[in-house]
Amino acid sequence: MIRPLPIFLLAAMLPSVLAKSSGQAASGAVPLPTFRTQTELVTVPVVVTDKSGKHITGLKQSDFTLEENGSRREISHFEEISPTSEAYRVPDKVAREYSNFIPTDANVRRTSIIVIDLLNTPFRHQAQTRKEIISYLSKHVEDNGPTSLCILDGNGLKQIHSFTSNTSVLIDALKLVNGKLSSQDLQAAGNLVNPDSPHPFDDATADINVADTSTQLLEVMAERVDADYAAYDQRLNTQKTLKALEQIGQAYAGIPGRKALLWATGGFPFFLNDPRSVIGIDSSLMQNYERTWQILNAANIALYPIDSQGLLPPDTSQRGFASSRTSVASRGSSLAPNRPTRLPIDARTNIEDSLRTFAAATGGQACLNTNDLANCFAKAATDSSQYYLLSYYLSQNDRKPGWRKLKVHVAVSSVEIRARDGFFIGDTKQHSEGSLKEQLDTAAVSPIDYTSIPLAIQLKEITKAANGDHNVSFTLLAQSGALTIDIADNNHVYVDIGAVVENGKGQLARVLGQTIDAHIKPDNIAKVMKEGVSFTSDLVVPAGKATLLRFVVRDGQSGKMGSVTVPIHLE
Repeated sequence: MIRPLPIFLLAAMLPSVLAKSSGQAASGAVPLPTFRTQTELVTVPVVVTDKSGKHITGLKQSDFTLEENGSRREISHFEEISPTSEAYRVPDKVAREYSNFIPTDANVRRTSIIVIDLLNTPFRHQAQTRKEIISYLSKHVEDNGPTSLCILDGNGLKQIHSFTSNTSVLIDALKLVNGKLSSQDLQAAGNLVNPDSPHPFDDATADINVADTSTQLLEVMAERVDADYAAYDQRLNTQKTLKALEQIGQAYAGIPGRKALLWATGGFPFFLNDPRSVIGIDSSLMQNYERTWQILNAANIALYPIDSQGLLPPDTSQRGFASSRTSVASRGSSLAPNRPTRLPIDARTNIEDSLRTFAAATGGQACLNTNDLANCFAKAATDSSQYYLLSYYLSQNDRKPGWRKLKVHVAVSSVEIRARDGFFIGDTKQHSEGSLKEQLDTAAVSPIDYTSIPLAIQLKEITKAANGDHNVSFTLLAQSGALTIDIADNNHVYVDIGAVVENGKGQLARVLGQTIDAHIKPDNIAKVMKEGVSFTSDLVVPAGKATLLRFVVRDGQSGKMGSVTVPIHLE
C-alpha cells in the first residue's frame, strides 16, 4: 500500500548534469532559450472601448502613453491583437510520452476560463449562478472561443471540462455540478449563537441588562470561541482561494495571449479578521496575495470577478442582526470583560473591495450589484476579442522588490481603458524555504498541469521487485527556451525536479526530489539551444496500487513551473 507522506521536493545536490545531458528536441515550435540579461520585458495588455463597450480599433503606438510609478516609460513593442475563436488543436500523441505542451500556431485564441466558486458562494445563490452561466453559453454558441470550466469547493480546485469551443458540452457538464454548503453557510449556522440562552434572541443581541459577571464571562468565552473559529475558517478558505488562483495562473501560463478568468463568487475578504489583535486585522497573508497577482500577471490572465449574490436585500437574519448591534457586556458594568475585536470594516464592503482590487491588479473588471449575471459573463468574454499589447524594458538595476504602479493613457477622448494597474517584482532567490515548499506542494496537488515550463516525460521501463515495489525509468525533456540560463553567472541553471505518486484513494506520496544546480559549458550552449535539456533517472513506487505519477519542475531563477501527469496502472 502506498504510504501517504507530506508532499515536498527535497533539494538534493546533483552533479553538473546539464553540461553533459543529451536528448531529442520536443515536437512543435521551438522557442528561443531564455537568457538572464541586464533587462527584462514588461508586457501590458490594454483593452480600449467606448462608453457603450464597443472596442476601439486601429489605434497606433503614438496614441498610447505608459507610466510606471508616475514616470513615463518608452514603449518598445506595440501590437494590436484580434484573437480568433478557433478551437485548440489536439497535440499528436507519442507512445509512452506525456507532455504539457500547448499546441501553438500563428493565431491567438479568444480564451475564457470559467470558475464557479462554491467555497465562497452561499448555497442559495449557487443554482442561480449555474443558470446564468448556462444562459450565457447558450446565447454565444458561434462566437465563443475555447472555454474551460472549473469549480472551487472545500476540497480545492477541480476541472469539470478542459478547453472546448462546443458550448453544449459545457452546458451538459454544468448540469452535473451540484450545490454545496459554502463557508458562509457553515459560519452562519452557528456563529454567535448561545443555544442555552433563555432569551428569544442570542444574548449578544438582546437589549437587556446582565449584571451577573459570571454570565458575562461565559458569554464572552463563547463569543471568543466562535470568533476564533470564524477567523480560522476565513483564513483557511482564503488560502484555498488564493491557491486555486495560483494553480489556474500556472496551468494556463503556456497559452499565448490574454486570457479572461470569469470567477463567479460570493466574494472573499481582502482584509482578514484577527479577533485577538488590537485593530482586528490579520495581514499575514499579504505575501500570498502578492504572489497570486504576480503569477496571474505573468500568465497574462485578467480576472473578472462576478458577484454571484447580485443585488442583496438587507440582512435580517439573527446573525446579521447580531453583527450590527453592540453586545450586552460592552454596555453597563465597567467590570465587563473584553469581547473579541471585530474587523473595523463592513464585511460586504470588504468583499466588494477585494473583488475590485483583484480585477484592477490583473486588468479585469468586477461585476457587482446586478442580477443579470449572464450579461456580466458576456461582457467579460468580449473584452478578450480585441486588445493592444504594450511592452517596455525594465533595467536589471531597477529590481527592487515591491509593487509598481502602472497607468495607461490613450490620446482619444471618451474611452474606457482596462489594463492592470501595476505589477509585482519579487526576488525568487529570497523566497523562504516554507514559501518554496508551499509552491511545490500546490503544484503537486493541482488538478491541471502547469504549463509555464513546457515538459515531456518518456517512460522507459517499469519493473516490479520481489517486495512489490515498482522501479520506473524515465526521461524528462525540457523544451528549448524553457529554462533560464544566467549568462552573467557562467551559464548558471538551477532547477528543482520532483514527483509524487497517487493511489486509488487519492493519497499522494513523494517518490522523487532532486535539484540540478549546474553551469552549462560554453561548448554545450548551442546544443541546449537546439535540443533543450534532458534528465534521465529512476524512481521507486512503493508496493500497492498506483494510478498516476505527477512530475513537477521549478526554475529557481525565474520562478516558473511546469508539471506533467502520467497515468499508470500498478498493482
